[in-house]
Amino acid sequence: MEFSNKTLAWFVLAAIVVSLTGTIISLNGTGITGYASNNKTGNASVTIQSQTTLNFAVGAIDFGTGTVNGTAPFACNLSNNMSNTIQKIGNCDGFNTTLTGTNGWLQIENIGNTKVNVSLNFSATALTFIGGGLAASAPLPQLFFMAINNESGSCPADVNVTSMTWTNVTSTASFYPICWGNQGLLSLPTTNSMAIGINITIPYDAAGTKVLTIQASGSN
Repeated sequence: MEFSNKTLAWFVLAAIVVSLTGTIISLNGTGITGYASNNKTGNASVTIQSQTTLNFAVGAIDFGTGTVNGTAPFACNLSNNMSNTIQKIGNCDGFNTTLTGTNGWLQIENIGNTKVNVSLNFSATALTFIGGGLAASAPLPQLFFMAINNESGSCPADVNVTSMTWTNVTSTASFYPICWGNQGLLSLPTTNSMAIGINITIPYDAAGTKVLTIQASGSN
């Protein structure tokens, strides 16, 4: 069949219209385009456990060997008094003149990864630790402790640090707080250490080797 030029022109025009319509449908449909049709997210997770760990970096104070003579005031008082030099008051014959460790104090550290409230417990009171005080002229034995920041700012909300006073140990059942509050003892590498000093009074009628155990307990 022969077609006229006019008829052929109509066929070409129709083909162009069909082609354009298909292109528009493709662009507006769900076919492959240059844009993401659905966004998704991914996650990375890790769980870090809290650790509450205390350590005695310096765990011993040794006042050494000595005697107390029986003249007034009939006793010897020994303390490190914020120094590694032992302060002696009264009738102290012998005993150490210096203590080991920085400032001669017991040093407790928070080596965990969270702040910790710290308290101390003592295995004996002055009477059971030192003894003596039975003679008529002999004073009673005494046992005191003091806690301070070994590293500045370690215990920002403390109990004993700011008062800088000696605390009398009167009970073995008690736990004496040394760093307690909203902050607790911090765990930063240069801000995690406290120092504990000991102050004892020995009557002249006390004798023997004496050992006191100090337990540090932490909670958060």
